[in-house]
Amino acid sequence: DDVVMPDWITVLADGLKHSHAVGGLIELEQLNPPHIVRWHRPAAAETSWFVPRLWGHPAPMGGCCGIRREAWCALGGNKEELGRGEDTDFFWRLWLAGLTLTEARGAVIHRQLPSRRRIVLYKRFRAGRAQILLFRMHHRQLAGKVVLSYTRRRLRLTPKRLRTQQGRRQVVRDLTWLAGCYAGLSVRLPNSREEPAVASGGDERTGGVMASSASGAKGRA
Repeated sequence: DDVVMPDWITVLADGLKHSHAVGGLIELEQLNPPHIVRWHRPAAAETSWFVPRLWGHPAPMGGCCGIRREAWCALGGNKEELGRGEDTDFFWRLWLAGLTLTEARGAVIHRQLPSRRRIVLYKRFRAGRAQILLFRMHHRQLAGKVVLSYTRRRLRLTPKRLRTQQGRRQVVRDLTWLAGCYAGLSVRLPNSREEPAVASGGDERTGGVMASSASGAKGRA
C-alpha cells in the first residue's frame, strides 16, 4: 500500500488557503527496490519536484494534489473519457484559465509500484496514448510531428541499448510507449477544442516553483 505523511491532508488544505490548486510529491524509493524503480522510469514520477512542467505547462500528479471546489466546478472537473492523463489536462486548463497553482511542501506520498512487468507495459502503453491525446487537444498542429520525432529518437538509440539487459528492457518500454503514441493519433478526441499554446518558462501563477525532494516520514493513511 501507499504511505502518506501524517500531516498530508493538513498541508494540502493549508496550501489551498492561498491558491486554487496545489501539487504534492510522489516519492518512489522508500517502498520499492531499486530494480523496480528503474523498470518503471521514465513513466513513474521523479522525486525532485512538486509542480513539474510538461511542454512548458505545470503538471502536478493527480494522486497527490488539492483543488478548491469552485475551481474544479468552474472547469468541469476531469475529462474521465481520456482514460489516463486527465489530471494533467485539468491542470493545464486551470493554468490557461489564469488560476493559481503552487506547491504544497510536505505533502508527500510514498508510492508502492507494481512489480509485474505486464502491468508496467500496460501502463506505458496508456501513458503514450494519453500524452499524444493531450498534445492533440492542446497543440493539435504539432501532434504528428511530435510522434515522428519520438520515433526517430528512440529508434536511433535502439542498437546501442540492445547490447545490455537493462538497455533491452528500455527498448521494450520505449516500443510499448510508442505504440501507445500511435494509438493516440488514431483515437477520436473526446469533446475536443483547441487550447492556446503556452511557451516554456516560469509564470507568476506557478511562482516558478520547482522544489527539491522532501525527506520521507512514515505514516499510513
